[in-house]
Amino acid sequence: RGNGGGDEVLATELFSYLVSEPFKHYECAVFKSDRFSFLKYAGEDPPYATILKNYVKPASPQCRKYGPFELTNRPNLGVQQPRRPHYRGPVYVLTDGGSFSTSAEFAALVRAHRRGLIIGQETSGSYYGGNSGIMPTITLPESKLSLTVPLIGYYLNVPHDQPRGAGVRPDIAVSYSQEEMMAGLDKEMGIARRLARSGLTVPPARPSP
Repeated sequence: RGNGGGDEVLATELFSYLVSEPFKHYECAVFKSDRFSFLKYAGEDPPYATILKNYVKPASPQCRKYGPFELTNRPNLGVQQPRRPHYRGPVYVLTDGGSFSTSAEFAALVRAHRRGLIIGQETSGSYYGGNSGIMPTITLPESKLSLTVPLIGYYLNVPHDQPRGAGVRPDIAVSYSQEEMMAGLDKEMGIARRLARSGLTVPPARPSP
């Protein structure tokens, strides 16, 4: 909750301790081009226009529907292997509207693999992926406004069973009244603790969207 994300490899690594079979984090990670004219406004630290070629390759047939170029040089691309020590116990993931990027991707993996219960509110990060990765800051030449532009489109390897544009929706939705928020209640944690004591480990069956 309240997690803006960061290095997506950490989500892959954490999830690898929770499963016993190989899995894929991403279906595809793509670029719309192998060069961007606006990078001349990004400065030279780091020199994006120069180093971008180290991260780009022509897209494979399965990823070409998303973009003509594909990300390379990331350890969490392709099939991932489970790691030890393997944790087989119950998993409860607490999410809210402050769950973005890597934290939302981890929640999406848990939901897609039915590996735990998600408790709280819908994530702001999309269930199907998002744009991030290489993100140069562009300074517009006339206005001098600075904009951060993500260059990579990440498509998660999840079932297409949710509406497009949605975040990761909880199995157990939690809402707060104004009084409860002012009192500092943590209803999600209370639910997770009660479920942990009961031993519930598998999400309930989800209706079709």
